[in-house]
Amino acid sequence: MRSIDHDRPGLLKPGLFSLIFCIAMNIMSFAQAVGMDYEEVMEDCCGDTQVLQERIEAYLPSADFEGLMASIDRGDEVEARSRAHKIRGLAEKLSLKETARLAGRLEKAPADRLHAFKEPLGKEAGIYKKALEEQKDPDGI
Repeated sequence: MRSIDHDRPGLLKPGLFSLIFCIAMNIMSFAQAVGMDYEEVMEDCCGDTQVLQERIEAYLPSADFEGLMASIDRGDEVEARSRAHKIRGLAEKLSLKETARLAGRLEKAPADRLHAFKEPLGKEAGIYKKALEEQKDPDGI
């Protein structure tokens, strides 16, 4: 819902503009922290910060890094590749280039090398989780 300044038709009220600017700045700092190409992902979201915020919050539960790690531990090559494919697609939608690159490499890796991707993908997930927690609670309270 837009709050229009009736004294200046077509313009948002200054307080609302500040709120929108603040949200955009938080997303920009989050994007920088996780290696997200902000310009690219905003273009994909047609400039809608609310859509991007929803994607950001849905990413970790949807990606299910824990499931990927468990499938690698079990030696379930088919499931690991399937989960890596899903993670790659989700990461590409958020322009998380390093995560997408690692997941893509896991998809093509020989079965005996899948375990080599646990640490780097776990690190990427950890960076994302930490940045998300900091975005939700910037003061650490």
